[in-house]
Amino acid sequence: MLRTQVFILLVAALASFSGCSKRSTASAQDSPKASTPAATPLPALDACALLTAEEIKNIAGDAPTGTTPSHTVEGGFDISQCMFNLPDYSNSILISVTRRAPGPGARDPKEFLERKIEHPEEGEGEEEGERRSEPERVEGLGDKAIWEGTKVGGALYVIKGNLFVRVAVGTLGGADNRKEKVIELARLVVKRL
Repeated sequence: MLRTQVFILLVAALASFSGCSKRSTASAQDSPKASTPAATPLPALDACALLTAEEIKNIAGDAPTGTTPSHTVEGGFDISQCMFNLPDYSNSILISVTRRAPGPGARDPKEFLERKIEHPEEGEGEEEGERRSEPERVEGLGDKAIWEGTKVGGALYVIKGNLFVRVAVGTLGGADNRKEKVIELARLVVKRL
């Protein structure tokens, strides 16, 4: 009889402990969590869809032989890129679209680009023997557009809303009309954003 009473007491004690743990678990689930909200991913952006092969052929003289897409999230930015590979590789075209990345540490691409244009760091992006020209304003393209040329290429930066587009080329069109060809390409890209 004593054994039965001890057994019943043990079962009752175990039942009360398990009931306590269930209640504390339930109350922990019901209480709000002190965590940061999850970052909502940006909708996908395919930089390779911003130009067609026919458009590139009409402007550059050659259709691309292929494309190399890439996407990265780093430094507070979401960057979608596409390299349009032309038969003469030095004429290839690189399109980059930079947006604010989701989540903490996100940076405003518009502010970043404006600061870069107004206060370029000495030597940034320059290779030995390659000197960049002074940034040159391009009117009528996006909210603001800046051309930076070099002896062997150049890049056009276009701010549109809270993102920026970079259209970079090598020797495309030669020094005499490279800038005009890049502006034509950028106009097509900006229309699709």
